[in-house]
Amino acid sequence: MLLILTASISNRLRYIASLMLREMLGIEFGIITSREEFSSYEGPKISYAKEPEPGGLFIESSELLFESNLITQEVFSSTFNGEHVLFQTANPLSSLPFDPFAAAFYLVTRYEEYNSHKKDSFGRYPATESIAWKGNFLEIPVIHRWVEILERLLKKQYPGIKFHYPSYQFVPTIDVDHAWCYRGRTAARTVGGFGRSLMHGHLKEMTEGTCRVSARPV
Repeated sequence: MLLILTASISNRLRYIASLMLREMLGIEFGIITSREEFSSYEGPKISYAKEPEPGGLFIESSELLFESNLITQEVFSSTFNGEHVLFQTANPLSSLPFDPFAAAFYLVTRYEEYNSHKKDSFGRYPATESIAWKGNFLEIPVIHRWVEILERLLKKQYPGIKFHYPSYQFVPTIDVDHAWCYRGRTAARTVGGFGRSLMHGHLKEMTEGTCRVSARPV
């Protein structure tokens, strides 16, 4: 089990640690606040705080996962070893120059959308307003890359650590709005549908198929 030492335990930290460690790397973890327990633990461990603790990896934490309100965040994109990163940190002793847990939480929860009043014509948050668009990584699986960085760090520090990766499964689906669109449809019903569309001036629907035509109420 991986032990994580932090100043306080929050639901945000539990959530993102569960996603990145348990679901994506297949490793169990525990979150503690006891420095004594952390010091005596002989397994893999991470100090997720502002200052390092002897033994284990040290990842400097930002404030996001320990806040309880939705606060507008000043987030900037940069790179680390060729990878796009967010929530940069400054402690030179940190194993990483950014906080992967806060960065992943920010993107997974779509945090930036909650305090934004910018909407498109359909009331949706425009992709062009996102940090991913502005940072030029909208189509890059950055959270998976950050998990891989954590994995490499843990393997280097603890060569005997074991991960259990989730298996990949492709399940194709088909979106069918009218399951029995044509089955059992009589010629009279089809012609009637065209007639109603013609009568109401819905000429475009007449070219899109009889399902679209007959679906409109009179």
